[in-house]
Amino acid sequence: MEVLSKETIKPTSSTPHHLQKLNLSLLDQIAPPTYVHLLFFYQCSSPELDHSQLSLNLKNSLSHVLTTFYPLAGRIIPHDSCIDCNDHGVEYAEFRVHACVSDIIYNDPQPAELQKYVPMEPYGLLESHACGEVIPLAVQAPPHSEDIGKVVTKRFVFNKEVLSKLKKLGASAEVTNPTRIEAITAFLWRNLMIAFRQDAKRERKEIKFVACHAVNVRSRLSPPLPAHSFGNGTLSATAWSSKKPVNKDEDEHNSYAVLVAKLRNAIRGINHDYVEKMLDGERNGCMENPCGDQVDNDVWLEVYIFSSWCRFGVYGVDYGWASPFGYRRLVCLSRM
Repeated sequence: MEVLSKETIKPTSSTPHHLQKLNLSLLDQIAPPTYVHLLFFYQCSSPELDHSQLSLNLKNSLSHVLTTFYPLAGRIIPHDSCIDCNDHGVEYAEFRVHACVSDIIYNDPQPAELQKYVPMEPYGLLESHACGEVIPLAVQAPPHSEDIGKVVTKRFVFNKEVLSKLKKLGASAEVTNPTRIEAITAFLWRNLMIAFRQDAKRERKEIKFVACHAVNVRSRLSPPLPAHSFGNGTLSATAWSSKKPVNKDEDEHNSYAVLVAKLRNAIRGINHDYVEKMLDGERNGCMENPCGDQVDNDVWLEVYIFSSWCRFGVYGVDYGWASPFGYRRLVCLSRM
């Protein structure tokens, strides 16, 4: 990978003094410390495309964007739960990859292979959930955290035939039409439960398996937030398994269809009333424990975290090469 240029892009105009401190909302403060790489793949629309002019357009556009979305050019102050909107700017870099883009994506590479094409240190194009969900930014490096050991990242593809079969298997009297997200999440959740139980090293008597799924609350509020509102707009829906053991044989308490229903109920429970109740607790200094009475000292919790990027419109991201023909996400985890 060849470095062509690196520079810092700053806003076209300075942020007014009264806007230079932005307090993080409750949703921003409780967002997990996760950083996401976004890799977009584009076709070269014309062999005569002027890349230098395109680069100049990108930098000028970014500078104007930073004026409107001024927190992106600032720096997070973790201990003060705010953003110092100091117009320090964001890093812009250009690299040349000595490879054919189509070969990269059509060979269906695993995330570890794609990591080679994230050029910037520490982690290329980043999205920080402390400030703005699917808005790409690099306002700070990932926090220094203790070693969390080896992390395995894999990619599995579910074709439409398999997905259709899963939706049928997950249907029940309570949920007659599982969504694709419910079907796949419940499938992964159940198989992770089975794998955990089959590990001979696990000798806990009481285990609860928890599925936490990110939910976009923008449309669930009353009135709903605009679709393109800035900042974090997600909460975690929490579904709990039964304490009953999960074996190879079907268990009615934690069957696939039951887990689908648990997920749906949890996700639908994230609504306007839930958010208001949470905010009331924060205002009164008594945030409700999301675990409630589900946990006691004799229970081991095994937590799995899920999210979905469906309907985020990533294929509409046009930087001058028209829409991308593919994209990939690479997630950088920090210990929570």
